[in-house]
Amino acid sequence: MSYILTLKDNKKKLFFLQLMKQLDFIDEVKEINLTANQLKFINDFEESTKYMELSEQGKKEFKTAQQLIDEL
Repeated sequence: MSYILTLKDNKKKLFFLQLMKQLDFIDEVKEINLTANQLKFINDFEESTKYMELSEQGKKEFKTAQQLIDEL
């Protein structure tokens, strides 16, 4: 399983990385720099999955394809 974390405080980055490397259940820790477009894609994708979960729970209702066509 993989995760992407965004660290807000650069001063604490070294501490965080050292901590992660000491945990025996962490397989790999690596730093990657994402472009603004990549970050936007990830954020948009995450938001879309949240909407899908709400839809599956019946808390959010989407427009049908016909409703979207009618709006045009």
